[in-house]
Amino acid sequence: MDRAKRQLGSDPDAGIAYWKAMVEGRWTLVERFESDGRHLLVARANEPHATASRALSPIQRKIVGLVATGRPSKLVAYELGITESTVSRQLAEALRKLGVRTRAELVALHASLNTAASRGRRKPAR
Repeated sequence: MDRAKRQLGSDPDAGIAYWKAMVEGRWTLVERFESDGRHLLVARANEPHATASRALSPIQRKIVGLVATGRPSKLVAYELGITESTVSRQLAEALRKLGVRTRAELVALHASLNTAASRGRRKPAR
């Protein structure tokens, strides 16, 4: 973050905002190159997949994404470096926020949202 501040010189806060957006996954780095002694980055915006997912915390989004691909809670906990009980608590809260009761409903919702996002449309959240 300090490096981003220094590189933008005139507006370091804008540099930090761009850096945080990239880290949060709102942008995807497409290409990086040098031109006229400058380091240039080409990025594209990642559209959110669902309005309802905005209510989820970052950890809940990660957990939902992993669970929706069929991973068991124990593997999700291992991959994210958190306890299995944290996965269970956060998953229960995410399910409540998304208005679904079971993992099967979550998988169906996740699949329908990804299909809609790939077509460039958003389906309304439950």
